[in-house]
Formats: sequence, C-alpha cells, structure tokens
Amino acid sequence: MKDKTQYFRATLVILMLSLLGFGHRYGQNVVSGDEVMGTENEKKLQAPDFHFGSASFTKELWIDNKRLFKKPKGVDVEFVTAGAFDWVFADADGKEVKTVRHKNDHGGWTGIDFASLGLYKDYSIGFRNASSGEQQIKQGDVHFR
Repeated sequence: MKDKTQYFRATLVILMLSLLGFGHRYGQNVVSGDEVMGTENEKKLQAPDFHFGSASFTKELWIDNKRLFKKPKGVDVEFVTAGAFDWVFADADGKEVKTVRHKNDHGGWTGIDFASLGLYKDYSIGFRNASSGEQQIKQGDVHFR
C-alpha cells in the first residue's frame, strides 16, 4: 500500500510539472491574478460600475436624474417590456449629442458601447420611448472599464 501511495504522489508531481512546462515551451506566459487585474493603484483609479434599479417611463428616463457620468465605456440594461426605444446621450452642457434607435423586439438585456458611437467624453444617459405604452426597466449598469 505504501508503494502505491508513493507511486501515485510521484505520478501526480510529474504530471503537474509537465503541465506547467507546457505553457512555457509553447510561448504562453503564466500570469498571476494580480498581473491580470493590475496593481493596487491601478485598481483604485478605475471607477466601479454604476448599477441602477427598476423604473418605468412613457416618454423618457435619464439614469440617476441626468447625472453626468465621467467617460463611460458602455451601458447594459434589462427591459421587462418589449418595444422600441432610443438611447439618448447628452454632453456636459445638457445638449443631446447622439440618439440611437433600438428595436427591443422581446425585452431582456441589451447594451451599447460608447467607442463604437465615437463617444469618448462625459455624458448623461437616457432612454426615450419610441413605442406606445409604458416601458419598464428591471436594472442596468453603466460601465467605466
């Protein structure tokens, strides 16, 4: 029994060493979790996502009462209801700078990326109803990274 245990341990060690060496032989880097996530100072500089909760609207709704978000990267929102709506973006002066129509055929999660729209500054983010009836939002997030 003692020989089988030693054999098992030795086999396990050899297997682990060969798997670790595999990445190095083929040019892959082994990176620690801290290196992937950045240093502590870099983590502190990154703003956390802004989560918003449920709301309903018939005309329009601005996230956090038309709050000006500092360089947002994107927004994800979960609609309870189906029906077309416009994403509305306003600059620091409150002037609408971009409107994007979304069909929203079935409700559920949808999102938008600011860089793909050429938006790189500070913006207020809103939704404008483009269909009849009331729109309902379950939740959403404004992303900064």
